[in-house]
Amino acid sequence: MKQIISNNPMIEDNIVIAEDTYKKNQKVKSVYNSGIFEKMVGDNKEKGEPPKILKDFFAGDIDLISGLENGKDRLEVGCGHGRLLKNLSEVSNKVVGIDFSEEQVKKALKQTSENINVNVELMNAENMNFKDDYFDEVLCLNCTLGNMPGIELRVLNEMKRVVKRGGRIIVRVFANNEKVRLAQHENYKRLGFTGIKDEGSAVITDEGFYSRRFSKDDLQKLFNDSGMEPDIREDGEGGFIVEAIK
Repeated sequence: MKQIISNNPMIEDNIVIAEDTYKKNQKVKSVYNSGIFEKMVGDNKEKGEPPKILKDFFAGDIDLISGLENGKDRLEVGCGHGRLLKNLSEVSNKVVGIDFSEEQVKKALKQTSENINVNVELMNAENMNFKDDYFDEVLCLNCTLGNMPGIELRVLNEMKRVVKRGGRIIVRVFANNEKVRLAQHENYKRLGFTGIKDEGSAVITDEGFYSRRFSKDDLQKLFNDSGMEPDIREDGEGGFIVEAIK
């Protein structure tokens, strides 16, 4: 298979990824640069609101953050437009948010301009520009890990690398059940996506959007392949929360 080298100028050590994986992730990136993400997770005057099961899932991110221990240095992987960064800043010593979308990073910087303990960086999650053992906790919420076709393990390995020994990784993802699948279809139709269809446990669109659901077995294998033993808990009807200690 032909190989393509990532050309992100912020990465010192370029990585090699398969062409089809590269193309899929570039299409996902184009969707996020379009600005549709903000409408996907929240109410919108023109587009209405997400189905209840998804709306409850997204609200669960805020609930999780409110219960975190104060004073830690945290990284949010896939911070998007900064929806959760202000909440994280209130319970953290320092917060760094990273995202691969230039437009999302610009919006996140604007949203957190008054939060002096928040930094936002344009960065690929599968090859982060941080030292080993750098953060107390690393979070990937909002089912962001499900928007990373073919690179989930690579991203998880990087999360493990940059969290401190004894530090915690926290992930929230959609559960692979029929209620969530139907809600995904409804939500993406609401937003005007075309060609909505299933691809395995993911929903994809003609525009390139990709959103995967996970079973408990999927998550167990993913974390085990990264050398970690996860604590996996059901999180309402629509998701799982996964925690692992390095």
